[in-house]
Amino acid sequence: MNHIAYRKALPALAVLLICVLFLICAQAEKSTEAFPDFAQLSDNPFEAIIHPEVEPLPPEVPLEGVWPESVEGFLPVCHSKSTSQKVVALTIDDCNEADNLKEIISIIEKDGGKATIFPIGENVSFLAPTLRDAVSKGFEIENHTMSHSGLYHEDDAEFARQIWQQNYEVSKALGGNYQMHFLRPRGGDNRYDQRTHAYMRRMGYCGIAYWSQDGSHSTAKEIMKKLAPGDILLFHTTDEDVEIIRGLVPKLRSKGYRMVTLNELFGLEDNAVTGPLSEPSVMPAQPYKRISQTLNPGDYLRDVYLMQQKLSELGYLDSAYNGFFGQVTVKALQAFQLSAGLEPDGVCGSDTWNALFDETIW
Repeated sequence: MNHIAYRKALPALAVLLICVLFLICAQAEKSTEAFPDFAQLSDNPFEAIIHPEVEPLPPEVPLEGVWPESVEGFLPVCHSKSTSQKVVALTIDDCNEADNLKEIISIIEKDGGKATIFPIGENVSFLAPTLRDAVSKGFEIENHTMSHSGLYHEDDAEFARQIWQQNYEVSKALGGNYQMHFLRPRGGDNRYDQRTHAYMRRMGYCGIAYWSQDGSHSTAKEIMKKLAPGDILLFHTTDEDVEIIRGLVPKLRSKGYRMVTLNELFGLEDNAVTGPLSEPSVMPAQPYKRISQTLNPGDYLRDVYLMQQKLSELGYLDSAYNGFFGQVTVKALQAFQLSAGLEPDGVCGSDTWNALFDETIW
């Protein structure tokens, strides 16, 4: 009888031993989970699917020829456009150097082209005359957040301020309510995040702007070698980027390419300025209905942050967390999965998410 009871107790003892070993390892690793370089992160357009918000949503404005194809429930995440027309969209991020932005606008405009500018909101005050001049020449301005935020680690109030306030600062510089169509968080972060897409819909935005070539880390020759119709090129306003663009523009012209805005690339109307300027009151983030979403190691999303927060509250994650799903989080999740009778695969699917957030099981 004692032998049988011992055999029955073995699984429970094994689970207890694994949990103890995890807690010892976690205690030794107190630092914030390391965040890799953006270039090393997984680029998976199907890592999440969004539910519509609880409140009624405005209809989506369809974008022409978006690549990759839109994921159901998401606004488009635009890497490029599928087209045979020789068009290319130059996009200019951050805009920390006002004189260089002026020079870039001049280089592109003199060749009959246009571009899309993504200024950090905190830079708009000293960029205002340049942005007004750019809009008068047919250039487009879009949202790069207020302080260059990745958004996924922000609480709801700061998350909303980061997006809304940047749009408001641009509107104020242009003298009226400026309806933007695209958001580009820092480094393309958070682009398949449920909260972000829900808020963008309410702002009247049409998509997330990613890119197909990083021009800031290339040469004009390298860009031309990889160039395809419909490409979206990423640049900044550094001295180096000015020279890359100066060399690239004539090469584009010689190959028959037109430089267009994102609106023109995807068949949207120009961003409109309407007045008078609205009162500066941040539109708050609202609850939205979440659907099942698999979170994988390497993801960096708001849902990862919420998962980490819950693991920390339950005592499985004993280190700082930031919304990046690294190995420390994998170990914590595996320990939780074992304790909940789930397969300890270190992936947060629907069963694991429901177990984490269904407090009735505790």
